[in-house]
Amino acid sequence: MNRTEIKKVLNDLAADINNTADKKVASILNTLVNLVEILVEKNSELEQKNKNLQDEVNRLKGEQGKPNIRKQSKNDNDDTNDTDHSSEDDRKKRQETLARKSKIKKKK
Repeated sequence: MNRTEIKKVLNDLAADINNTADKKVASILNTLVNLVEILVEKNSELEQKNKNLQDEVNRLKGEQGKPNIRKQSKNDNDDTNDTDHSSEDDRKKRQETLARKSKIKKKK
């Protein structure tokens, strides 16, 4: 289970706990739910820290670390959802250009 699924289950449990007749049991269960939420948050922080440390160890060993992948930014002025894909014509033009360049290199 990931963190969001756990939070959803805990929220559902908290709603059920509030409907119990015994106030002392409800108080104990609410405390336990709060502790579980704290532990889930702490666990996710420690997992992230562990991952960062593993990446650093790999980098120090000379291995490649985690690549920095940037999110694709969209033009704020453009309201369309179209993505910029090259067309078949664009690919043919590039292939022709590459073919011409290779012919020029072979002639030399």
